Amino acid sequence: MPSLLLAMLGSLLVACTPERDVGTEAPSPGSAHESDDTAAPPDTSSDTSTESTADSGADADDSAVETACAELETRACACDDTAAVGAQRSLADSSGWGACTCTTYGASLYVDPRAAPGGDGSRAAPLATLDDAVLAVQRTVTAGLPDGGLVVWLAGGTYARTTRFLLSAATSGRPGAPVVWRGLPGEVATISGAVAVDPAAFSSLTDGTPGYARVDAAARPHVVVAELGAL
Repeated sequence: MPSLLLAMLGSLLVACTPERDVGTEAPSPGSAHESDDTAAPPDTSSDTSTESTADSGADADDSAVETACAELETRACACDDTAAVGAQRSLADSSGWGACTCTTYGASLYVDPRAAPGGDGSRAAPLATLDDAVLAVQRTVTAGLPDGGLVVWLAGGTYARTTRFLLSAATSGRPGAPVVWRGLPGEVATISGAVAVDPAAFSSLTDGTPGYARVDAAARPHVVVAELGAL
């Protein structure tokens, strides 16, 4: 029997990726262990460091700005310290913005899935892949992390994976110098192991389709099939 992929029209499963600081936890940046990056993007409303410590920083504004925003959305905000990075997160009920939190790091690396290969990790010439970023982090850890640690900024976009995204002790920080992976404020970074399927590959269910008789008659007009071997 040929392998078939069936999908119910009107009940399509969609990965929801609202704007957030980091668009996925699959794999989980900042954990010194193997991660499988095919999991669905969960809530990552707080940053993660490789020593499991939250970012430290002073709040530049303790008052919430009452402006409508999307769930888990982030945006950049100004800090008095020009060396600090400011970010605001939407309130849990999406009714407005929380306080501007300013954080200072010892060093920064930038990654952008749209970048050309060969970048040095600077803002002007970001790295193009997560694998490049891991190698750059390893070199920094080996050379010695600066006080304040290292932040890896992920620009918005999808970081497609066909293999596991592995972080280990070689990419971990130390007390006072964590390694933090963050999405740029206001951008959505998504790490995905999903494979895109062309909708044109699906066709309507017919009486010649294997398993046709097992599908409820009322459901048949709402079912489409695709040959897995052709995807």
